[in-house]
Amino acid sequence: MYLTVKRRNFIKKRMSQPINNYGKSKLDGEKLLKEETDNFLMFRVSWVFGEGKQNFFYKLKDWINTQKVIRVVCDQISVPTYTEDIVKTTLSAINQGVRGVYHLTNSGYASRYETARYFIGELGLTNLILPVGSDYFPTLSKRPYFSAMSNAKISKILSLKIPDWKDAVDRFIKRGFV
Repeated sequence: MYLTVKRRNFIKKRMSQPINNYGKSKLDGEKLLKEETDNFLMFRVSWVFGEGKQNFFYKLKDWINTQKVIRVVCDQISVPTYTEDIVKTTLSAINQGVRGVYHLTNSGYASRYETARYFIGELGLTNLILPVGSDYFPTLSKRPYFSAMSNAKISKILSLKIPDWKDAVDRFIKRGFV
C-alpha cells in the first residue's frame, strides 16, 4: 500500500500526538531511545494475539462459552497481529541487520467486530455477535478509532509478504491455542 505525501504527513502528525497516557509514554520511550543511539530495532505492533490468555481471542472464547449474545465494538479498527508472524519477521530483520522503527502487523485491517465475527465463524459457532459503539463500554482511557498500521516498509526491506490477519487467525485456530 503506497500512501500519498498528504496521507503520510497526516499519519506522522497523528502518531506524534497520542490521545492517551499510554500512547504518550510509548512515544516518549521512542524519543529517548533515538536520543541515546541509532543502533536499535523497534517494532510497533497492534492487537497482538498468540499462545496464552492475554489476548482478544481468548477473552472472546470465554465470552462464547458463557453468553449467547456477544457485543463487540465496531468503531475501533486496527490490525490483529499474530505472535508467530512477529517472531518470524523480527528474526529476519535481526539476521539482515535492520535498524530503526517499523510497523510490524499482519496485512489488512478490521474492526474488533469484524475480527470477532471471522473468529467465531471459523470455529463454526453460532453465537450472535452484535456491533456496538465504543461508548457502550465506558473506559477511563480514550482509544483511537483507527490505529491500523501498514507493514509495507518492513516488508519491502526484508523482501517478504507478511500474511493477512485472516490467515494468521486460521493458523492460530489450527494450533489449538483457544
